[in-house]
Amino acid sequence: MPLTWVVIGLAVVGLFFVWQGGPALILEGQKISQQEFSKFYENLVGRDFSKLGPGGIEYRLELQSRIIDELLRKRLIAREVERRRIVIPKADIDDQTEIAFERILKQNNLTEEQAEQILKQQGRTLESFKRELRQAVELNMQTERLRDAVVGPIEPTDQELAAYLEEHRDKYDTPELAQIRDRVLKDYIEAERARRFHDFYAALKARAKIFIADPVLRIFYLYEYAGRLEEAQREYAALKDPNQKLHLARVLRKKLEALGPEAAPELVLALKEEILQLWLAQIAAWPSRADRSYGVSQMLALKPNELPGQALFQITVSTGALDETIRVLQ
Repeated sequence: MPLTWVVIGLAVVGLFFVWQGGPALILEGQKISQQEFSKFYENLVGRDFSKLGPGGIEYRLELQSRIIDELLRKRLIAREVERRRIVIPKADIDDQTEIAFERILKQNNLTEEQAEQILKQQGRTLESFKRELRQAVELNMQTERLRDAVVGPIEPTDQELAAYLEEHRDKYDTPELAQIRDRVLKDYIEAERARRFHDFYAALKARAKIFIADPVLRIFYLYEYAGRLEEAQREYAALKDPNQKLHLARVLRKKLEALGPEAAPELVLALKEEILQLWLAQIAAWPSRADRSYGVSQMLALKPNELPGQALFQITVSTGALDETIRVLQ
């Protein structure tokens, strides 16, 4: 499995809510402090402050959820590796770490001295970078060893290979299995390995014990990354703060999309009206034209002209956002 490395800068950016006196996350028993979580976030955000205003709520939630998902993956893999007593020889990890480091230098056309200087400008050292790289290499090797243990032998029949060839005919220049059997077999095994491990990890993740102190982030993560829709809906229903509910307008949109075309029309309308009211309650408090335009665009995406009553008129007049509405409509 290839390793991709991106050198990013640091920025001091806060999370949505600062939770004092307790961890920001508890993932399968592993506590992540607010300070640690903030550091992960700073490293990922870099210097891109442009998306961190009111209109960047989804951006923040997306990045924070991505961090949680990666931390959870590492935790679950590490626990499963320990449970199965999978051990990678230290010498093998050292060798692969050196290979990975040389590859990074070559891909970025850098000498070791130049890499050290770049890291120094970011307040880091070459030694700390190599330690992080070694940890990543070790996790990668453990994951591959775990994949081998989970997947097991794959011995497809000719009928299964023929079905795979038919399903992926656009990848091959001949319809005759006998002529390209080795290639089809290799592709089939690779796809089947990925599918089996995906199913295995999905089951691990579905059972994982996850605590996220920030209620908005918790609900967003449960919806968007964990696939725990019912749990997220219960959490959302328990929220009392209207501003927190506004941050979760996308959650409601997800719920709306999940209803499908056969959903009862009255349920669809009720959800749309709830989302609109959340935006209407907030947009008037935003003095910035850019932020209000963002809010208007989110409301118009719901096609308020299809709602009963004067929903579109309410947007343009009640919020004092007539100019923004006209601009977005154009």
